[in-house]
Amino acid sequence: MKQRIASFVILAAAAISGRAEAAGFYLQEQSVSQQGSAFAGAVANPEDASTVFFNPAGMTKLNGPMISGGVSVLVPETEIANTGSTAGPTAGAAAAYAGSPGGNPFDPTPVPSFYGVYPLEGGKVWLGLGVSSPFGLANDYGETWFGRYDSTKSELLSINLAPVIAYKFNDKLSIGGGPNIQYVKARLENALPCPTAICGGAAFTPGTDGLSVLKGDSIGYGFNVGALYEVNDRTQIGLHYRSKMDQTVDGEVDVSGLLGPLAGQNGVRFAEAELKQPDIASLGFAHRYDDRLTILGSANWFGWSNFDEIRVEFDTGGPDAVTPEDFDDSFSFALGAKWQQDEKWTFRGGVQYDQTPTTLPDRSTRTPDGDRYWLSLGATYAVNEKLSLDFAASHLFITDGDIALTKRFYAGSAVDTTVNVNGKAESSVEIFSLQANWKF
Repeated sequence: MKQRIASFVILAAAAISGRAEAAGFYLQEQSVSQQGSAFAGAVANPEDASTVFFNPAGMTKLNGPMISGGVSVLVPETEIANTGSTAGPTAGAAAAYAGSPGGNPFDPTPVPSFYGVYPLEGGKVWLGLGVSSPFGLANDYGETWFGRYDSTKSELLSINLAPVIAYKFNDKLSIGGGPNIQYVKARLENALPCPTAICGGAAFTPGTDGLSVLKGDSIGYGFNVGALYEVNDRTQIGLHYRSKMDQTVDGEVDVSGLLGPLAGQNGVRFAEAELKQPDIASLGFAHRYDDRLTILGSANWFGWSNFDEIRVEFDTGGPDAVTPEDFDDSFSFALGAKWQQDEKWTFRGGVQYDQTPTTLPDRSTRTPDGDRYWLSLGATYAVNEKLSLDFAASHLFITDGDIALTKRFYAGSAVDTTVNVNGKAESSVEIFSLQANWKF
């Protein structure tokens, strides 16, 4: 049963460790103004209080105390085609098993964020606070689809608290940073196969499947630090580093519905998994071409190779369960522009290439990821001297993601079973966002 517990804790760890809208479940959508230019130059182009997330040093370029609050609504669309999934005894022949197409497992999902900044000592020192949700997931394939032995339902919530401080050395150079405190809560479900007629019915069918539900949470700690340098009165360069974050997920695995001789494995068990989120390094520029046009660009590096394995410890003792993950480091690149139409309206546009770190054979149906190509448009409307509103919309083209997972169940027992989940995912995402900014 330890193998069974390990597999579910590993799935939880993999989801929480993030692979997201920066390929996986890392959500870039933490600023509506920056989304409008596909986050090009976000570390070098402080527009409002949301600079707390992308580069706290940018606070020193704002005009005074400000709060910014927004929400982005993600509308993902995914279809996974069965390309020959099979199941059978680990030491024997495998055959196709029953399973329906999953359909689109995603519902529209809101991603909120809130930021506040306040200057001290005449603007030389700034304090800021950010509340965001940089990781998130919610999907439901149903209990009868062909990939159910990998996943049926996934829910992931994260809340990140970031108190920051910035210091302006002179008109050229500012630095800023602070801790990241992140709470994560997850619920992951998948079916358990009955491999033979011992369960009172046909093998590998929803009627004889069991169910595993993992629930766990964790609090992790990290830091971020950034610098903003004004090359001249037209060009700024920004640097930002977000540290990796270690999480210890306390998991409860509830196994139910197993029949016949497998019924003895039903019950609740506990385990703990340590995981490492990647560190992220960002470089960007903002160049004011003339009084109206600003050119923006950025490059981001994601240290996904930190996520080389997941190690699971059991409350019952025994050896650790170690599963290789072998994620690759990845990059994203963005280019955008900002156009100042008049005192009321500002328009933005941008494109981004975002590389996935996932590779075969570890890509999961929970995150059927591929390389992402962003196309974004946005605008800001100044209602008055204090209030402004940001609007943005993005379309993400995602390359097809092949899935070729091998899942082993009841290892070492008389019903040692292997399921091969093979599929091809076609995905895209629409994002619609609104943010309000208030200057004091």
